[in-house]
Amino acid sequence: MPYGENGRVRYAGGMAFSSLEEDIVRTVAYGQSVGFPLTSIGIAERIQHAQPIGEVVVTLERLVGAGVLVSWSGRYGIGDRAKASIDEYEARAALTRVRWLRALRRVRVLAWVPWVRAVWVSGSLAYDASDADGDTDVVCLIAPGHLFSARLCALALSSLFGIRRAAHEVRAPEKLCMNHWIADNGQQLVHRSIYTAWVYAHMIPVLGDPAARQWMGRQQWMKEYLSYCAEASVQRTITTRALNTYWNALWEFLLTLLEPFAKRVQVERIRRGIATVGQGRIQANDRVLEFHPRSQEPAVLATYQALCASVGVGVSAPDSGLGVGVSDVLDIHSRLA
Repeated sequence: MPYGENGRVRYAGGMAFSSLEEDIVRTVAYGQSVGFPLTSIGIAERIQHAQPIGEVVVTLERLVGAGVLVSWSGRYGIGDRAKASIDEYEARAALTRVRWLRALRRVRVLAWVPWVRAVWVSGSLAYDASDADGDTDVVCLIAPGHLFSARLCALALSSLFGIRRAAHEVRAPEKLCMNHWIADNGQQLVHRSIYTAWVYAHMIPVLGDPAARQWMGRQQWMKEYLSYCAEASVQRTITTRALNTYWNALWEFLLTLLEPFAKRVQVERIRRGIATVGQGRIQANDRVLEFHPRSQEPAVLATYQALCASVGVGVSAPDSGLGVGVSDVLDIHSRLA
């Protein structure tokens, strides 16, 4: 990266930014790309290299004064669409506060699923930017060796209560979209990009916070993109009782041998559906079950790079390896055949 005088970074557009200014611009641009325009505190929490809030605020004022950033209602953006994006976010945030209460009542069902060690709420609800008919994205951390069994039990229980989003439903207001399952095997995730880093960093732990914090602590690669990790809050935490522990321990014992059957059934169904994969990723192995066949990652990264380029900041934002996981399904199926 070429540096000019006084350590200022020079770009093709003729503008020059200090390393902190560049860091702030990238953070503001990415927040706007995912519909989450940030406040000064939010920016200070998320920039890759942490700085005192006072220095961040002074730098923000300088960037606004230079016309690089736009400030509106205490939030920051880039370009002509910034104010409209901030207004839209504020409207969605007001709705999200109500939606969180209903989402927690549905997620509570997962506390009765064997082998579930932690549950996060992710997606637009985690950004406090959910629309009126959006579903609730959840990510589940599962005891190693029981990934398929836990998912099978969760699908059955959530279907029984009518709170699971089915594959054929285009819109499923407030239903659970259980599209990501991770085995708690002590490993770091493989598919990495600024998109996945932001997704994981902003997941809200609602169940099993100690296990969630331990898992997050192992994902050190995320610090290459931002210095933030969402924490649990009392208002957004599901309280479990001793009965939950006894219930789950009983079924984990009774269903110990379920995994081979659960894997065979689910992999066959996934294999039949992989023809629908677009610009996304499907994984089905003993480490992770991920179902994002039409991921928003390409569109978000394109918007992010365009916003940065519009103010003279050059960024390279490769995706996390979309489409790679489909082979996992085929490999597992061939071994089970």
